[in-house]
Amino acid sequence: MKHFLGLILFFAAFSAGAQTYDPSKVNPKAKKLQEDAISHYRDGDVKKALQLLNKAIETDSYYIDAYLDLATLYNELKDYNNARIQFEKALPKDTGYFKYSWLPYSVSLAGAGNFAAAMTAIDKYLANTKLGQKSIQLATSRKKSYQFALDYAGKHPADNYVFAPKNLGDNINSPQLEYYPSVTIDDSVFVFTRRGSN
Repeated sequence: MKHFLGLILFFAAFSAGAQTYDPSKVNPKAKKLQEDAISHYRDGDVKKALQLLNKAIETDSYYIDAYLDLATLYNELKDYNNARIQFEKALPKDTGYFKYSWLPYSVSLAGAGNFAAAMTAIDKYLANTKLGQKSIQLATSRKKSYQFALDYAGKHPADNYVFAPKNLGDNINSPQLEYYPSVTIDDSVFVFTRRGSN
């Protein structure tokens, strides 16, 4: 959730460098819808946040920040295909403004299993000479993961692989956001974080 809100502030901070997109010219109704979406997200109402961001885009189809926020939220939900779609709607509107979105876009591509495209996206992100050291380290780590996946796929064709996940029941797969899964070293306890209401 911090990632989502952090990216919102991050994109706003770089608006001055945009080539053609001017956030100050966004329809005020669309901006209000986006602000309401952020508020609902903070309160844990992800469904409403998604609805409001979509409504903001309907109100102003050139509202790049709303597309990027929507894509980021889909990434948070691990709905990588919808994240990719929203990133790809934002990209042609202003490629200069998009330059800081290549990293999260690469995550959506990798999450959808397209590691070759993820490598291309991460390379475009790393081509930005204004990145800080932490951003470079994060992107470099991602790039290594993508390269590993590509190398593995090259050596192990997946012709006979069947992905058959098992639902572990309502105690784990609840409607709330659940993240940071891990298993103890002896495989006896499964630990995760769930965002719930107070």
